[in-house]
Amino acid sequence: MQKILWMMVTMIQIALAVSTNKAHGAELDAKASHACESSERWTIDLPQKSNWVKRFDVFLLKQESPWLAFSEAIQLKKISNLMKNGEFEADFSEYWVGRVFYELELYPLAYNFFSSSRDNSKFPEIRKAASACLAEVYKKIPDWNSEMGLSLSVDNADLQAGLIEVQKRNYSAAIKILKQFLDTPAVVGIATQTEYRDIANLLLGRSFYSIGRFKEAVDTFQKIDKRSNLQIDAMNDLAWSYLLSERYAEALGIALQLRSGALKNTFTPESVMIAAMVLNETCSYPDAVRMIQSFVHDYEKTFDWLIADHSSLNPYQEIIAGLKNQSSTPIKIRTEWMKSASFMVRQTEINLLIENSRKIALMPAKIKIFQQDLALKNSSILKTLIRDLKIANLKTTIEPEMAQRLLSAKKEIRRMIRFNQASKILVSVVKKYDQSIPQEKTKLVSKINRDLNQKDKEMLSLLKAVRENVDLIEVEVYNGASREMVRIENDKKKAPAAAPTFETTLAWNWGRFPASDIDRAEIWEDEMGAMKANITNHCQ
Repeated sequence: MQKILWMMVTMIQIALAVSTNKAHGAELDAKASHACESSERWTIDLPQKSNWVKRFDVFLLKQESPWLAFSEAIQLKKISNLMKNGEFEADFSEYWVGRVFYELELYPLAYNFFSSSRDNSKFPEIRKAASACLAEVYKKIPDWNSEMGLSLSVDNADLQAGLIEVQKRNYSAAIKILKQFLDTPAVVGIATQTEYRDIANLLLGRSFYSIGRFKEAVDTFQKIDKRSNLQIDAMNDLAWSYLLSERYAEALGIALQLRSGALKNTFTPESVMIAAMVLNETCSYPDAVRMIQSFVHDYEKTFDWLIADHSSLNPYQEIIAGLKNQSSTPIKIRTEWMKSASFMVRQTEINLLIENSRKIALMPAKIKIFQQDLALKNSSILKTLIRDLKIANLKTTIEPEMAQRLLSAKKEIRRMIRFNQASKILVSVVKKYDQSIPQEKTKLVSKINRDLNQKDKEMLSLLKAVRENVDLIEVEVYNGASREMVRIENDKKKAPAAAPTFETTLAWNWGRFPASDIDRAEIWEDEMGAMKANITNHCQ
């Protein structure tokens, strides 16, 4: 798609007769601030008087149509060819075209013009503004950022540096970088974005966890926004942090939250393992056994699906079908697909392409209406002017005010002619872009499916690892229960004859329900949240 868009850029450049390289005089002074934001402003001091600077300011203030601004940018490019030192005007016109497409929310087209300005302009301020605009475009289509990192959406250098240190397992360095990123004052900008702060907190929490600083890990994981797509991962890591810091009630509560309500449909097999470990550590053997049994109950269908051959399956279509309750893929797998960065980021881009196509379909009709309105406006001005000129002919001299009106009318007519010519280029470019959209959507779906197939392998690998660990925990549970039963039998033998009798099944009735009451085990799973505060350590 980018090759096609570059062809469109070239087509515009050919239509404008690309300017020759000329050095601008030292008198040039240009300053830009807040590029591609609503507060964007330019201060441009040129050696020669130029009306186009005012026209660009009018565009930034949204006082005229972006379509009209496109024709002004085209005209600036043409004028630059006739100027002695017109290279700045030539470069700026390309940036201006990019800004027009950005304003029209045709971000892929804007991307190409900004990229060209960033890479080819000889003027630092234009390159700086174009780079800032590209950063804004990446927020709309992050998949186009060749340097993107975690979650396909990170283009912040500090956050990327922290991620690299985490990947190197250099956790002390990662902690320093990530804390500095999070401590950045809110007015600085990029660090204030919630999604970036959530990623930073997740990485920071995992770094603390990896070096055994569990209390700091807990505090960090709790800072992640509960509406974040990373909340499930944060809760899972939070449960581990509680467990290893021997805060069993909290660990069990978080693990069980991941198995209740809407969260029970998420892929979190480790939550079962954490809960079973907590129950084993507190010698709640019957409940631990039931929790181990629930792992099979919760993940049997998911495991069977993952080990089957689904090479011909289209995961993207399964997600769409699932939204209509028409998918046979287990819901735990589909929710894991849906919260993956690959799906979310690229689906946002697909939605953008669909919206672009809709806008482009309406654009020719809207431009035609705009042309008619512009013609009617100029026609009215001309009628009034002709009438006043007839009256003026009766006088010996023409008033300065009439001369100014004549000059203004001439400028407006020229602007209308330029717009009519430039609109043909605009419509041609956006239509060619529209023709490329179906192919681009297919490519995006293919990328999503590729990444989701890899996600399936990761889920299967995790399930196998959890299953092995659950088996080991089950052995530990039965060993612990056996030792406890032996202890009780020894206590019975040593007890005086008048002492109360022991129930032979005492160890197996410590749970909230008798171990033999399998039917009620399902109810026990739903009610376990109460144990978050009341779990008792039965170990003696």
